[in-house]
Amino acid sequence: MLLNKKVAWIIFIICGLFDAVFSYIAVVYFGLREAAPFSGFFVHRISPIFYFILIPFGIFLAYIVVRGGSWIGKKIEKSPLCTRDFFERLILTTIVIVYGIGNTFVNLLIFIRGISPLPFNYQILGMIALVLVIVNIFYEDYKIRKMK
Repeated sequence: MLLNKKVAWIIFIICGLFDAVFSYIAVVYFGLREAAPFSGFFVHRISPIFYFILIPFGIFLAYIVVRGGSWIGKKIEKSPLCTRDFFERLILTTIVIVYGIGNTFVNLLIFIRGISPLPFNYQILGMIALVLVIVNIFYEDYKIRKMK
């Protein structure tokens, strides 16, 4: 199932905003450390305010990935059913699944538990997201082949 592009962008931006606010609160008020090396460098060495500066950077990077990935997908797949819009929706849905389950859902669980560690290995959620993405890609491929 592919999400509408506007809906996917809105979900992605909401997840990014929640992640930035949650991470800022966790670092500033609870003394936790950022796990991501890129943002962790800026947040811990310069200022936690960089969480909010990195939001537009993340949106821009996702936009480049979506547009570039759809352009490459259209060049590789010659089927008339596989339009650039289709590839943009596929990539956006993939980003929303991975970011939403692998990152935002973990942060939400930690937040609900009162900023305490999870009682299970949270990388399992990332693996679940990856499996869902793979299943979604095969399902979309099956739908396209069935339409031919």
